[in-house]
Amino acid sequence: MQIDLKKNMALKYSKIIVGGCSFTDKNYPKTARPNSLDFKMWPEIIGDKLNCEVINTAKCGYGNQAIFHETLTAIMNNNNIDHVIVMWSDWTRQDFLTSTELNLKDDYRYTTFNPNAEYDDDGNFNPNAADKTWYEKTFKQKYPNTKQLIDTNINYIYSLQTICEKLNIKYTALVGPGVYFMDKQLIDHPFLEKIENFMGWPLFESIGGYTVKDLCKSKFGKAYRVSSIDAHPNEESHKFIADKIMEYINE
Repeated sequence: MQIDLKKNMALKYSKIIVGGCSFTDKNYPKTARPNSLDFKMWPEIIGDKLNCEVINTAKCGYGNQAIFHETLTAIMNNNNIDHVIVMWSDWTRQDFLTSTELNLKDDYRYTTFNPNAEYDDDGNFNPNAADKTWYEKTFKQKYPNTKQLIDTNINYIYSLQTICEKLNIKYTALVGPGVYFMDKQLIDHPFLEKIENFMGWPLFESIGGYTVKDLCKSKFGKAYRVSSIDAHPNEESHKFIADKIMEYINE
């Protein structure tokens, strides 16, 4: 469904802030595999549709801690914000402020641990042995269990929603990749019914929930991908994502 924004006076914006990971980062196409590409990501497409300024805080590899803090910093440093749109990332990622003591080199403020994993029959997340050993040796702490991952991420999501409500800023959230394995634990979370303005929420396929990756796959199949070795959404998928977000906001 295409949205005719010229007829939609309710969507007359001057400034939006977006947060996310590589599904949102405007610089992602330069890092596409196997070849660098040049196309607009969904935030910049929405900016063109609304003829508004886009402050894009997303960075490839960010987890939800970094997304929360970078988006909040942009909110605090800007006035006259019409809308905040956050595409949350994989809930298993762990962010750390870059530390020279740990010999972690990053172009950004955060470095992110994104483990490979196995999942048991109850949906618990278990990093593979090599990743778990490296994590615990490097960061001197145990990798979080499934309940801790859920609680931490729900806190980020609910906190940003509440901050935007307090500041009277429109807020829309969605998830790019990940989260499937947490359905059984997430469904009993006490904050579940408090989450609002969340596209695809709750994230249970059995009752219609979805991630953006799901949405693109349902529309294009495997053709949603940048390439056979790069599972990020391609240019056509980003146009589709932008239209679906605008459709959701317009409802």
